[in-house]
Order: sequence, then C-alpha cells, then structure tokens
Amino acid sequence: MVPNSSKSRLFTLLWLCFASSHLCLSQDGVIKIDTRLVSVPLTVFDRSGRHITNLKKEDFRVFENGVEQEIKFLDTVDKPVTVLLVMDVSGSMLDDADALANAATIFLNNLRPYDTVAAATFNQEVHFIFNFAEAKEVWKRKKFKLRVDGLPPVTMIYDGMDFALRKMEKVKGRKAIIFFSDAVGSGIFASAESNFQDAEENEAVIYTVQFGAFEQPLKPANRKRLLETIATATDYMVRMAEISGGKHYQIEKIDDLERTFVEIVRELGLQYNLGYHPKTEAKRGERRRIKVETNVPNLVVRARDSYLVTN
Repeated sequence: MVPNSSKSRLFTLLWLCFASSHLCLSQDGVIKIDTRLVSVPLTVFDRSGRHITNLKKEDFRVFENGVEQEIKFLDTVDKPVTVLLVMDVSGSMLDDADALANAATIFLNNLRPYDTVAAATFNQEVHFIFNFAEAKEVWKRKKFKLRVDGLPPVTMIYDGMDFALRKMEKVKGRKAIIFFSDAVGSGIFASAESNFQDAEENEAVIYTVQFGAFEQPLKPANRKRLLETIATATDYMVRMAEISGGKHYQIEKIDDLERTFVEIVRELGLQYNLGYHPKTEAKRGERRRIKVETNVPNLVVRARDSYLVTN
C-alpha cells in the first residue's frame, strides 16, 4: 500500500504533467522537464516601410520545419531591450574617431530610460567601455571618448563579434548587438564561420553598420585584390544581419553614422518578441527552419529564418 503522503506527491506531479507542457512522464515513470523555448525577435512593416506596432499574438502564425506551432507569448514593443554597442577602433578609424564617438553618444541618448546598454571597442583586442547598465544611468556619464590605435590597421573583427555573441548568450528577453566596422580583418579566437554558427544559436538581433569608402588610387592588380576584400567583408556583414533577423547598413561617410544609429534605436523600440515550444524534439546540432507570418493583409514580417539546437 502506498502511504497517503506518497500518493499526494504522485498526484501533484501527475497534475503538473497534464497542466504544463514543460513536464511529462517518460516510459520508465521518471518525470522529465522540457524547458526549451524558441524566442524569435521580429519587426513588422506595411508596404510603405512603416513600422506596425499594434499587433497581438492572434495576428501571427509561426512554422518550424513547415509545421505550425502554438505561440506561447508575444512581447509587445513597449518591453525593454538590452543592447550591446561594439565599435571598430583600429587604425583605419584614426581620422574619424571623434565623429564615431559623437555618433555613439547620440545613440545612447536616444535609447529609452529603461533599456539596458553596454559598449565595447575592438582592434587587436576587445575592450569594454562600460558594462551593462540602464540607459538612464549611462546618460549621466560624459560623452564618449574613443582611443584609436594609430598603428597599421589590425582588425580582429571575428573576435569582436565572438565577444559580443558570448556576452549576449545569457541575457534574457529582447536583445540586440549593434556592430560597427569596415569589416576588413580577421580573428585569432574566432572565424567568420564560427560567427555565423554562433549567431544562429543566439537569440540576439544583429545590426551591422559597415563603413569605408576605399577611394584611394591603386594599381589595377592591387585594386582588384582590394575589391575582392571589400566584397568578402560586405558578404560577412550582410550575412550576420540576415542570420539574426537584423539589418545591414552601408555608409560611405562618417557623417551618415548619426542618422543610422538613430534609425536603429528607433527600430529597436518597435520590435516584437515571439515565443513557442517546438512540437517535436530536436537533436543537438540540428538546424530548424522558422517562418513567421501575419494574418493581417499587406504587412511584411522580418525575422530570423532558422536556428541551431544547442541542447
């Protein structure tokens, strides 16, 4: 005979199993907890490019590998966002350090007071300017001052992105990486391919801002090599944004950076965050395709289109 106390505990566990999709009994009677939740940041536009901010959970449908999923929640656009601003301060930025610092200050000042922000720079190494804090606290600081390395341009771009992705791994809720660079460089601890994979595993939206006119006169052979380098850099920045459901910006003049940063901040305040529990269990390392649609006519959704299963 099972003691009453044991019966009570068993009943409670069984009730929880049926009441929550997170708990289930395996065949051997052991209760297992499934906490995997897929979170999908997304932005909605009308055909004119205007942001739409008044939608509800019922206005969306989400599919994983072609199978429609039940949407568990939709965080509305008034939720706070955690932002990490990462800036290239290698030798190629020597003449534009003050303009970059001014644009970064304007970026911070346009965040909402309850948003959280951190900032970092990279050249040969990655350095925190300040760690995560509420924007209203950061506003009390003096304007940015950036130190640019005057040595020949050395840009550990892949290490800079790796740093950003790792810092955002454990951040909960809506989160975004703003990554500024000419994108010409390399990495010691990371590569373009490892960045791509990590971005697919990470829930942060990535906005890449690529700067560099490269107008210096060159011999034909050198110019061809330079153009190939720029094409590789651009492909990298575009792909990092697309994988995460973010956006890539290309600017030729540093004076355009202020406007670009303000545009990004505005969009961050207009994003949704959609969550669901996959109907089928996935294996570690499996890539799952995502498609988010809205039932409202004449609207367009921008969101990541896949993720990698990490556990």
